[in-house]
Amino acid sequence: MKNVKHRIVTGILAGGLLLNGCAVDASLDGTKDDDVSQGGGKEDRWNAANDPNRFGGTLNFSLAQLPTSGRAAREAWPSTYWATYQDSINVRWNGPTELSPAEKYDRAFNNWTPPSNFTQLRPFTSGETCGPNISDFDASYYTSLGPLARYVSTNLGNASSRDGVDSDDDNHDGNFGGTGDTADECDDNDGVESWWGLCHAWVPASLLEDAPQRPVVYNGVTFNVGDIQALIIAAYNRSNASMIGDRPAPSTRRSGISRSLLGRSTAWMKSPQLRRTTCSARPARRTRTTRLQRSSSTCARRAPTSPSPMHR
Repeated sequence: MKNVKHRIVTGILAGGLLLNGCAVDASLDGTKDDDVSQGGGKEDRWNAANDPNRFGGTLNFSLAQLPTSGRAAREAWPSTYWATYQDSINVRWNGPTELSPAEKYDRAFNNWTPPSNFTQLRPFTSGETCGPNISDFDASYYTSLGPLARYVSTNLGNASSRDGVDSDDDNHDGNFGGTGDTADECDDNDGVESWWGLCHAWVPASLLEDAPQRPVVYNGVTFNVGDIQALIIAAYNRSNASMIGDRPAPSTRRSGISRSLLGRSTAWMKSPQLRRTTCSARPARRTRTTRLQRSSSTCARRAPTSPSPMHR
């Protein structure tokens, strides 16, 4: 958790430095013609998926009139996205002998009593207990879980990486488990992507709920700050959201427009004025960028049809 917080803070600081490096030109008053034939860099004008008016409220589109610094009245709190491949909020983030947030919830609220040897049972570990070592975890750990932890592990966690079934059709022939397919392989967690998790729930939770400040003891169970964060974030997993922001697939982009690897128009490079006001980040790896573009701005797995024991 400490390393995760360090990465988050580092990313925020780096983003702030990047934005501060962008100069604001007073001539950009929002009146620029949207005629693409004039070469003014408007080839990237908003479509319905990217229109910020969908946020609601009154927006000022004049860059020269916008503040160059500021601070949110309510700041988001750092946490992690509780990765699917690590079993979501059923991961023992604070050490192998301390219960996961979901396990603690079951003890405190669902009258769950674990077996005496429960903390000695070894859960599935991505990258280790897979492939030829798939049997090197204790299956009895999962049969011993309480209702919330079992629900999380099955619906939001890494169950498909350890179920003995091919879940991703490795050779893409439409025949899951056929020739050329491998069940519970190590290279891609049998189709569980490393970026899947609860980031879509973390955002509203950290913006709308007060940040946990200290451990809380309830029914004899100690919930640390990280545990409380996990449970709050999980409670927002099925919240409503408007997905704003998209990049068109190559087949749907308007023809005649030169675009960079990130899919944005390169026309801005022709205008010194636009260059001074445009910040862009380059991807570390092309494969990562392409994968994120195909994901349509979501990091969630398919929503389960049954309610969580935490919502009953």
